[in-house]
Amino acid sequence: MKGNENGVLRKVGGGRAHAMILNHLQKDEVCRMGFELMQVQQGDAGERFHSLDDIYYFGGQHAHELIAVEEHKPEHPGEIELRVGDVIGVAGNHWDGFSKGVNRRTDENGLYPSYK
Repeated sequence: MKGNENGVLRKVGGGRAHAMILNHLQKDEVCRMGFELMQVQQGDAGERFHSLDDIYYFGGQHAHELIAVEEHKPEHPGEIELRVGDVIGVAGNHWDGFSKGVNRRTDENGLYPSYK
């Protein structure tokens, strides 16, 4: 399968796909469609998804900050506690379900779930 410069979905590895590569450059619709096609072929493709995106940062701009919408109790060393409403200074996304940052309320640095 191939797309154009707005997005690419292609098989790699011969007749049967060993990898599905979805290159999202401009169109969210192409990205969404590609992921939905992966769901049909492989069931829950969420564990097979890897993003190469990173947080955009321009030198001198204000820090990226998020607000926690769910609490989080640390389950592993290196994780930080979150309460609803905590402001988190984002340092980066690890793309494994966790991001690194600082809880502005506690001034604690560490990992937190990216989607809480």
